[in-house]
Amino acid sequence: MIAPSRGAAYRRFYLYSALSVAVIAVAVAAAILLHIALQSLGLGERQSANDVSRNVSLAVALLAVAVPVGGAHLWLILRSLADPAERASGARHQFLNLWVAFALLVVLFAGQAALSTLSQQDGADVTLQGSLLAVAAVVGAFAAWWILQTPPGSPQPRVRSAVVVMLVAMAGAAFSLGGAIGAAGSLFAYPYASPTFVPSNFDPRSFEQQTLRSSYLVAGLALAIWSFGFAWQRQFRETRDRFGLALAGYGVGSALLLVGTAFLIDGAVRFVRDQAQAEAFTGPWAPVAAGALLVVVNGALLLPDRGRNGHPAVTTTRLLLAFPALVGLGLIVGALGLAWHAVLERDVMPAAHIADDLTQAAALVVVGALAYVPSWLAFRARTTADSAVRRFYLFTVVCLALVAGLVSAVLVTYNAITAVAGVGEGDAARTAASWVEPTLVLVFVFATHLALLLRDQRQTRAPEGTPADPLLALLEDVRAGRVSAERAAAMIGRPLV
Repeated sequence: MIAPSRGAAYRRFYLYSALSVAVIAVAVAAAILLHIALQSLGLGERQSANDVSRNVSLAVALLAVAVPVGGAHLWLILRSLADPAERASGARHQFLNLWVAFALLVVLFAGQAALSTLSQQDGADVTLQGSLLAVAAVVGAFAAWWILQTPPGSPQPRVRSAVVVMLVAMAGAAFSLGGAIGAAGSLFAYPYASPTFVPSNFDPRSFEQQTLRSSYLVAGLALAIWSFGFAWQRQFRETRDRFGLALAGYGVGSALLLVGTAFLIDGAVRFVRDQAQAEAFTGPWAPVAAGALLVVVNGALLLPDRGRNGHPAVTTTRLLLAFPALVGLGLIVGALGLAWHAVLERDVMPAAHIADDLTQAAALVVVGALAYVPSWLAFRARTTADSAVRRFYLFTVVCLALVAGLVSAVLVTYNAITAVAGVGEGDAARTAASWVEPTLVLVFVFATHLALLLRDQRQTRAPEGTPADPLLALLEDVRAGRVSAERAAAMIGRPLV
């Protein structure tokens, strides 16, 4: 026989699933009818009489089925709300928060489509996008109002739905801002481009201007939607989902910003040396802009929450330092490999190409060192051997170095064998030699960080024969579920032996 709690969960899932499907059908019908109404008022291109008839018939059919089905399930739901446990149930609020999240995302994507269309063509028909946006806003507002009328027992559904909205909106904002800055870079580089690069019947300047305008507007809309998601979960500082989202955004932004900056420096040097290489200078603008946005926004989330997000303040500081150190170390490894490759290719490649590679390697080393050295020194000063963040950082470097080192070693061995056997390409020996240096560097990185990891483990390992602290052992039993909290409280009340 099914337990009552499980039966109630199945009942809630069925009722809110059926109501959600009905709401989607009603929303689609409302959007169709609003679209027709807006066009009939002269706000868009009118449809033919046959198209109007078909669309109205579809809307009526959707309403004829969805209204009675949704109404019946809504009545059953309203009857059950007399029970306080039902009003605060997690399943109910998970569905309602998903309604809000889905509505905000529809507003985001419909608004993006409308802004892009208007930027490309003045007076374009955006009544369809406007209809979707208006209906989604109404559905989201209704769901938010219903949530406020029946406060949830747990904030998790609200936080998780808000995190999804923030994740998608911030990704859209970063992508759009990168597109806008990239378009600005193309406009900057156009006067320096070769005449044969652009087709004679195509004017890229007008296209890039449209892209620039629409991308800025879309980025602004995405940030507005992100702010709604942030306000939605702002008070719940201690949730892991919010902390994880901010860390992920900060990590991705750090990588984009540092790598893009290295290429930007290289492009600037090449542009000063030869203005025909303007695209090498403007190409990294987009990732730098996107990375800067992610670092600023997510860093602004992490810094004020230090010590108030369920973790000690030093934990957040350690994580903020770990990402630049990790990316900087990767840039240094890549720079050394690129420089070694340029040295080996100096006899077969043009001098200008070798100079570009060496310039790129120098830029990678400079940015990598500026990111790695201060971050690693500050990280090491703020961590101890028993720090979980320190162990995670060292373990991550060890794993990445091991995987990359194995791949490099395989490439060295394969090309060396084919070169000796005379069955490989003509440059197999040079290819094998070019992968020797990255392999050795990765082995060094692997060995040094593994030694640090093992040293930390030895320092934190309790000496054999040393009795464990009784209180710590009791707390560990409570955490593992071997002892109940009530029994632990009773045991703490008397001497522990």
